[in-house]
Amino acid sequence: MRTSSINVLMIGIATCDLFTMFVMIYKYFQLVDREFPECITSDSLLKVYMDVTAWSLQYHFRRCRCWLEIMMASVRFVIMRRMSDVRNAKLINHKAGFVIIAIIFISSGLLTVTWQYECQVIENRNYSLAVNCAHYQNIYSNPKYSLVLRPLSNMAGEIIVRVYFILDSIVSNFIPSIAFPLLTIFLIREIRKVDEIREVLRRNSVTEESEERNGGLTAKLIVVMTITSFFSEAPLGIIATVKTFLQRTDKML
Repeated sequence: MRTSSINVLMIGIATCDLFTMFVMIYKYFQLVDREFPECITSDSLLKVYMDVTAWSLQYHFRRCRCWLEIMMASVRFVIMRRMSDVRNAKLINHKAGFVIIAIIFISSGLLTVTWQYECQVIENRNYSLAVNCAHYQNIYSNPKYSLVLRPLSNMAGEIIVRVYFILDSIVSNFIPSIAFPLLTIFLIREIRKVDEIREVLRRNSVTEESEERNGGLTAKLIVVMTITSFFSEAPLGIIATVKTFLQRTDKML
């Protein structure tokens, strides 16, 4: 089987899903509070940093997965729309897939580093945890290590962090939730056009017909993936934004 950019992007998506699963397993067994990263506490400094890294990796790989799926659907749409274009040869090449993955991972990594920089580990906290941590732990306890926002964010009244989480939910969830249905519609239209062309070319050789059929099956698979991604990511975007605005410790409301 020839390796194409679509195959490479699918491998990237599978890799993101695999690492997301590992992170979720770690969070399930190791984190006291799996809903709010600001509730990370521990008597071990190493474990605190591992917990923060787990949250960062979850955001990173989920964001990368969304955009890899968008780019995969976009690449397939361009290929189907301009089958006779010579420039498609570069887009189909597996190197294009690696370039797309590198750009997405680096861009997402910058957002992830920004979030992790905002988190500062402090020792022997002398004030209570956030109110939203009360469901899983005693907020008036004195954990040896815990998380706070860096002084820059506190001086800005938490606006920097608030804006970051809103932008992150837009980039990670809302834009993909809009792009997925649009790409699905475009792909379905192109599939219908290809089916019409296939009817005309039925008298050609079996090899050509087989290649057309395989291309159509790939496009249909991508359509199914975009539909499922839309239903999974759109609610997450809404929940993330609502949680950003309506935290119980919010003093801006």
